[in-house]
Amino acid sequence: METTYDTRLVGDHAAWAAVLSMALCVAVLIASEFMPVSLLSPIAADLGITEGRTGQAISISGAFAVVTSLLVASLTRRIDRKLVVTGFTMLLIVAGLAVTLAPNYAFLMVGRALLGIAIGGFWSMSTSIVMRLMSDDLVPKGLAMLNAGNAIAATIAAPLGSFLGAYVGWRGAFFLVVPLGLLALVWQWISLPPLPPRGGRVSGNVLLLLRRRPVALGMASVLMLFMGQFVYVGIFLVGMSLSYSPWLVMWAGIAAIVAWSIGFLWVALLPDTLMTTSRQSLDSGMSSEAVIGRFLDPRSVSLTNFFNQIVFLGLVTLILTATVWRSRQLVRRQVAAESERASLSRYFSPNIVRELSANASALDRPVVQEAAILFADMVGFTRLTERMEPEALIGFLREFHGRLARVAFSNGGTVDKYIGDAIMLHFGTPRPRDSGLKWNLIATLSMG
Repeated sequence: METTYDTRLVGDHAAWAAVLSMALCVAVLIASEFMPVSLLSPIAADLGITEGRTGQAISISGAFAVVTSLLVASLTRRIDRKLVVTGFTMLLIVAGLAVTLAPNYAFLMVGRALLGIAIGGFWSMSTSIVMRLMSDDLVPKGLAMLNAGNAIAATIAAPLGSFLGAYVGWRGAFFLVVPLGLLALVWQWISLPPLPPRGGRVSGNVLLLLRRRPVALGMASVLMLFMGQFVYVGIFLVGMSLSYSPWLVMWAGIAAIVAWSIGFLWVALLPDTLMTTSRQSLDSGMSSEAVIGRFLDPRSVSLTNFFNQIVFLGLVTLILTATVWRSRQLVRRQVAAESERASLSRYFSPNIVRELSANASALDRPVVQEAAILFADMVGFTRLTERMEPEALIGFLREFHGRLARVAFSNGGTVDKYIGDAIMLHFGTPRPRDSGLKWNLIATLSMG
């Protein structure tokens, strides 16, 4: 088999710089792809759409990534690979700006579609570029570094999006992708050497590769791997927290643990399965190559990894359940406080409402103090009721009461009660003032 490594391109140190720049871009791409998982509610509220429609922003990125990955090789076969990958990085930046500034749902979907094109194109080119930059013995490490960016981003994208959304909003969270994309773009432009396309005929239909049995088996294995990838179970649990139901989160976590355990048990009981633990590998004196070989063996199942995954699922379920429960309690207390403020605002001036809201026991103790009382009503109200329709009369009366209450509040007064068309006010309460009578007089003149 002919090697793809070209010793004329760069040295090892420069090659590693190029690979790291691409790993950074991969991390930004994957973080951008999964970040909406924890931002569905604020995006939906801001754009006036349902959370279900907002979730399609994730699906459209995946769909465009698949289409792009199938077409990019034939469409760019005569273009320098450096220009291709930097072009996709620039598209990532444009997509981040489009999502950040999206005024409506359609514009948001366009931005997410551009992100999908960047993801599919960059992933299609990245592996072959690493193989051209690095020698045969360094290619596995280079690819591992590339996939490390993927793994890290997929793990932190959802919680990071939720954290940033709470402080800078969902638009701010997506905008932070832009400077990271710019950094990756500049780094790639500096570190990547020219990568002219190689000679030879290239088939425009990449699906023809599936006729080769090793390729078909490899694609099937990758498909099964991603369908059962553990990180998606974690993302599923994080997504369930958006239901704001602690019981639903708990049952989802229990279901995930049970399903994952059944799957592990089924695989472990297969005849050819090799059950291993980390302790067995370390205590058996196996070489590093043998340990890695056993780890990569498709028949190998690690009991240690399974235990860690179950513990992780349990902890995440408990933390998310407690977080959702506490969030619901905070929302309920906030709603109750706002309801109390709305009720108090009908009778007390805004400054008194703020004081009572901050200190509910401020008026618990009886106090003897001087106060001025004011009764005010509408002249000719009885004759007015005979000429107006009931609905119009009620609206007129509310406006009248509201105007008198605003005058009283602006002079430090308090509404005691509404009596038909009349209103009873007192000044110098609930906090003593210098002269309640003076403010009573000022309010009376203002009402006139």
